[in-house]
Amino acid sequence: MELKTRLQNNKWAITIIFSFGIIYSLISLVNHYNLRTFALDLGLYTNALYDYARFRFNDSLAFKDVPENLLADHFDLYLPLFSPLTYLFGTYTLLIVQIAAILLGAFGVYKLVKLWSPTGCFKYAALVYFLSYYSIFSALSFDYHSNVVGAVVLPWLFYFAYTGQWLKAWFVLIFICIGKENMSIWMLFVTLGLLFQFRKNKVARLHLMGMGVFSMIYTILILGIVMPAFASTGKYPHFQYAVLGDSYKDALLYVITYPFESAELLFSNHSGDIKYDGIKTSFWKFTLLSGLLLIRKPVYLFMLIPIIGQKLFHNNPSMWGVFSQYSIELAPIMAIGTYDVIRGMKNDKWKNVLAILMVLLSIVVTGRLLDMKKDSLMDLRFQFYKKKHYVKEYDLNDVKKALLIIPKDAHVSSQSHILPQIALRDKAYYFPTVLDAEYIIVSPVESSWPLKREEFIKQIDELRASPSWDLIVDTPSVLVFKRVVD
Repeated sequence: MELKTRLQNNKWAITIIFSFGIIYSLISLVNHYNLRTFALDLGLYTNALYDYARFRFNDSLAFKDVPENLLADHFDLYLPLFSPLTYLFGTYTLLIVQIAAILLGAFGVYKLVKLWSPTGCFKYAALVYFLSYYSIFSALSFDYHSNVVGAVVLPWLFYFAYTGQWLKAWFVLIFICIGKENMSIWMLFVTLGLLFQFRKNKVARLHLMGMGVFSMIYTILILGIVMPAFASTGKYPHFQYAVLGDSYKDALLYVITYPFESAELLFSNHSGDIKYDGIKTSFWKFTLLSGLLLIRKPVYLFMLIPIIGQKLFHNNPSMWGVFSQYSIELAPIMAIGTYDVIRGMKNDKWKNVLAILMVLLSIVVTGRLLDMKKDSLMDLRFQFYKKKHYVKEYDLNDVKKALLIIPKDAHVSSQSHILPQIALRDKAYYFPTVLDAEYIIVSPVESSWPLKREEFIKQIDELRASPSWDLIVDTPSVLVFKRVVD
């Protein structure tokens, strides 16, 4: 009876969440079915699920030529946690988990804003604002990433803090930290921001100071000791901020010593390649337009400092823009901060107007993202409202039939778009890596990356001519080679 009452009280929120869940599925799950997911990262992580479900580490051979514990690349403990779900959901497991996490986080936004403003439209406006935020759609269009799962559950940390449920708040904090090694850096800034919010509450201050200390120690241990211990090089592999120095220590000193130069880097193209001009500008336009109210509560902007820094100081310009998962952490902070600002206003009429206006801005910004001029593959991945999203550019049945020919326990090498489909096995390699593969499956009409087109064609011709391989499937859309056993 109690459950029925709760469902009745939250029926509109549940309806909204369910509706967005359908949209998210039409993006993410349809992309996977139509071979628009990739070796990095869904194929790699799905292969890791297979190993973790069998109580063993993953050797990273899905994308490396030399075995190395996957935890040396990213310290991600979600994969072991989610691995048993593969027995239910197969290669869709991580995509389903990611969608579920976003919907759970959305309910956290709703609960938090409902706590602040029990009556009126605020809680529904905040819910739709979060669910329609551009960085969520961008992340869903590109595979699975554990930082998405960690980021979108953040509203529950706020909710449990505001309701004084500190044990649950600690659980959420730890859960976020274990998703990826850099999440704890973000949590240090989030807890410091919350500490400012709760500065007059003694119990909250003690817990939040403890959370901040935990986040800092966790960061130092994982980045400085644990990951280097797993790595074959003995070093953390992902410091990619050459513009700031050679280490995190150098980067911190540079930002402190040269604050104006550092600020300029947040807006300028430091790659030296003019084709990346304007990418940071697009990011700032999207973010400021959908989160312009946060200027009234800078504490939320403070919480985003490490996210903005790791994004815009990065060596790789693809990190700077509005695509992929690189802006996902903005979604919960923007939603919570925006509606915290609105609830603090005195004029009820303006509060309601702004609550709706911010929803409209979020939808407009996301609509712009979905219709931005991109390459054709990105259009297909994003535009769930167009027929072409649901139709493969070539005969998908040929590929599906070819996949059925390959035994489930065989070692396989495949192109990026096929690897996520066959990754639930002991060995799944990213072509042109072959090693001990018993089968090679490739498509002449798909992207040949990381090989150039001429290199890819040459390799296929060599396989055709090799006495070590039999071509057992030969169609315009897919080729399957089987190793000849002596």
